[in-house]
Amino acid sequence: MFIIVGQPPYSSKTRECRIGSMKQWFQQNNIKSGDEIVIQFIDKERFIYRIIPEKNFILKTKELQYSLDNAETEKEALGNITTLAEWTHLNTEKVALNEFKRLIDKTPLQDREYSKKRLSRAREKTPPSIRILLGALYRGHCQVCDFWFLKKDNTPYYEIHHINPFRGDHPKNLVLVCPNCHSQFEYADVNHSFNDDSWLIRVSFNKKMYPINQIILKTGLEDSFKRLFI
Repeated sequence: MFIIVGQPPYSSKTRECRIGSMKQWFQQNNIKSGDEIVIQFIDKERFIYRIIPEKNFILKTKELQYSLDNAETEKEALGNITTLAEWTHLNTEKVALNEFKRLIDKTPLQDREYSKKRLSRAREKTPPSIRILLGALYRGHCQVCDFWFLKKDNTPYYEIHHINPFRGDHPKNLVLVCPNCHSQFEYADVNHSFNDDSWLIRVSFNKKMYPINQIILKTGLEDSFKRLFI
């Protein structure tokens, strides 16, 4: 993705680096000096690209993110991620990582009140959007033991464990696990080890230690960037 900043082509005195029909496009979109536009190379070999005013690109992206956050089913959430990938011209794995990072920044990590009934061993339901994002990041592999298997529909089976029942659905409070590790989290003698940024990095079940696979720590939380051409 590229951002172009500066004078619109129709007011330029040079004929270099022009794209056909851009004068009409700038006029139709009311592009003014200092406005930014997004250029996405859809197919570099065939010189197919998409040009969007940056404000429209951001607005559409936020609308898609809102739909993802409010998805009512996992199928709907998966469709939202696919649409986001097509719109941003990124693969679904990169989109999942970006959206997971956005949720880390967006969701407050704080204790919440629980009724006595909620203190039971009943497993808490995770929002479809977060389940799908975690599933895409780890491909269904348990973050504790790496076990995974496919269901009859060829999709991976996994469960989401809330480390602290009082902290809700913040990404730092969730781990993708297999049924066996989930049961151990709830019924074994468990000890947690966190890093300075509150990510779970180790867990012990009945004094047997396991490292936690945290992709976000291996990949890093890089901020988005754009290239500017003036």
